[in-house]
Amino acid sequence: MLKTSHGLEYLTDMLLNNIVMILMNPILYVFVGLIALLVLKRRHKLLIFSLILYLYVISIPYTTNQFFARYWRVNDTYDPSVTYDAVVVMAGVTDANLHVAGNFPFYVPENHVFYTNGIERIWAGIYFVKKGFAKKLLFGQWKVKTYNEAEGVRRYALSLGLKEHQIDIYATVNRTIDEAKGVKALNDKQPIKRLLLITSESHMRRALAMFKKQGINPDVFSTNRHGTHADFFSFLPKASALEHSWHSFYELGGYAFYCLTGEL
Repeated sequence: MLKTSHGLEYLTDMLLNNIVMILMNPILYVFVGLIALLVLKRRHKLLIFSLILYLYVISIPYTTNQFFARYWRVNDTYDPSVTYDAVVVMAGVTDANLHVAGNFPFYVPENHVFYTNGIERIWAGIYFVKKGFAKKLLFGQWKVKTYNEAEGVRRYALSLGLKEHQIDIYATVNRTIDEAKGVKALNDKQPIKRLLLITSESHMRRALAMFKKQGINPDVFSTNRHGTHADFFSFLPKASALEHSWHSFYELGGYAFYCLTGEL
C-alpha cells in the first residue's frame, strides 16, 4: 500500500511539474493572443492563421531536432581502423565577445576558455589525437579584434593532454571557405593523405562542400548531434526552438549564397 501511495505521489508531482513548465512557456501566450485574434477578427483571418501556422512550425523542437537534422546532416565516414594524418576542426568554438571584453570576474581561473556549444568539436578533435586515431590537430586562426581563438584553443588542448607537436595552427580564417583554402595550402606544401573533418552536424554539409570544391575529400565526423527521439514535448512551442530554427535558416541561406558565388 505504501509503495502504491509513493508511486501515485511521484506521478502527481511529475504531472504538476509538466503543467507548470508548459504554463511558464512565454511562447504559449503569444499563441493564445494570436488565436484570440483569429476568433475575434472578421478580417485578415487567412493572414492570422498563416502567421500562427508559421510560428508554430519554427517554434517546436521537432522541426529542427528531427525534421531538419534528419535531411540536412551528412553521414559520418570516419573509419576507426585507420590513422589519419590530421584532423581539422572548424573554428568558432569559443565566445569571442566575452574574450574581447575581458571583464572576467576575479574567481575565473587564468587562461580559462569561455566556450560555446561548438566546443564539442575540439573535444572530439583532441580525443582522436590523444587516442592515436589522428597524428595532429589542425585549427585556423580566427581573430576578433585583440582576441585570437587559436591561441586559446591551443592552451586548452595542451591542458587536456595534447603535446605541442600535435597541434598545428594554420592560416588566418574568417569564414569556412578560408579554412578550406588554408587546408588546401597546407596540402599543396605537404600532401595530407588521410584527413578527418570535424564540425557541428548542422554545419557539416556546407563545410564539406567547400573542402571538396578545393579538391580535398576528407572523411567526416559530426558533433552537436540532434536527437532523433520525438515525444509529446517535441511538438510544444519553445523559445529555444526559435534559436535552433534561426541556425537552420542560417545554414540554408549560407549554402544557397555560396552556391551562387561558386564557392561550393
